[in-house]
Amino acid sequence: MLTTSYPRWNGDAGEFLADLVKHLADGEGVQVVVLAPGDAAAPSVERSGGAEVRRLKYFFPPRLQKLAYGDGIPWNLRRSLWAWLNVPCMLAVFAWNLCARYAGSADVVHAHWGVLGALAVLTRPIHRRPVMLTVHGTDLRIRFAPIRWITSWAVRYADAVAAPSTEFQRICSRIRGSRGPCCFLPHGIARPSEAEIERARASSGSPGGGARIVSVGRLIPERRHDLLVRAFRRVREKVREATLTIVGGGPQFEPLRALTGELNLRDSVRLIGRVPSGEVPSYLFSADLYVSPTTVDTFGTAVVEAAAHGLPVVTTRVGFPGDLVPEGEGGFVVDPGDEDALAEAMMNVLEDERQRARMGKRMRERIDELDLTWPRCAAATARIYSELVRKREG
Repeated sequence: MLTTSYPRWNGDAGEFLADLVKHLADGEGVQVVVLAPGDAAAPSVERSGGAEVRRLKYFFPPRLQKLAYGDGIPWNLRRSLWAWLNVPCMLAVFAWNLCARYAGSADVVHAHWGVLGALAVLTRPIHRRPVMLTVHGTDLRIRFAPIRWITSWAVRYADAVAAPSTEFQRICSRIRGSRGPCCFLPHGIARPSEAEIERARASSGSPGGGARIVSVGRLIPERRHDLLVRAFRRVREKVREATLTIVGGGPQFEPLRALTGELNLRDSVRLIGRVPSGEVPSYLFSADLYVSPTTVDTFGTAVVEAAAHGLPVVTTRVGFPGDLVPEGEGGFVVDPGDEDALAEAMMNVLEDERQRARMGKRMRERIDELDLTWPRCAAATARIYSELVRKREG
């Protein structure tokens, strides 16, 4: 398995991949070797979740490895010349390890994100293994056109392609044409029990009696938390005691802090910063509404987790969240970038406490309907592997 991001510690980015790998190993008996970028803060080799994880050193000295982790490759490239110098080195190291060290013992090469998918397809005549590519959305929507083109090429020529939203499933199927459809393969999540939710809600309370809105995600321009803050100012005009909590770190943290000051919202908007993923549920348990204002998303893990915690959801019509939310039943789906619609949707949810409870219950039911569990995701992934091996041997 090739990936540009794999968790270096509990709570680090990329935990969904670690969950998939664990359930492939434990539930499906798949032996997984993960090739991921090296990092000075993480061991080069370790056993994790039943898999062998190899973090490949791609630049020396290691402290100058600037391409992966942190706020993600696109932002690292914007901020660091060293990150650009890292690119050919990382690709060369991945190619050498894939072809010279691990291909002989592998049945399938599973690449996450488009550039690594292209690398796996390009080197297929050498490693001679079928290539599965999982597209995560940003690789097809990124502003840097060469990455979009490379990803589209990989989508077209990979042996199998999967996407965790119907939006990107349609895009990839159109790119592939007669080579076969893209599979719809949403991730899994950890689903809290009703008893856990009730206990947590009872202990969290609501000191001021006001409605509590929460949003979780990296603070980058594409996530449009600035739009959320502006829309929230209009919500406060009707719901005077409402509060907004934004959980996440990134380059937009200070601009958002400045914006809350400009709009006189510092008493009602909390910017928490980056927290370990294990702490996110505490913010969901204490909220009344989850809002995602993003203009780009694929699976939308935070949105799905909010639904699993019984929260009504206001989200944008991008990625899997647009598939998840039953319009008017579990929340509202608005066009990305529409401040008026975002504010109105939030007010519609907050105006009636009993309606919020019904919507939250409906979102929990929706999680069950779609069976958004890791055993289901791992089993579907293993079936694709088996089919690729069967075709290769046949």
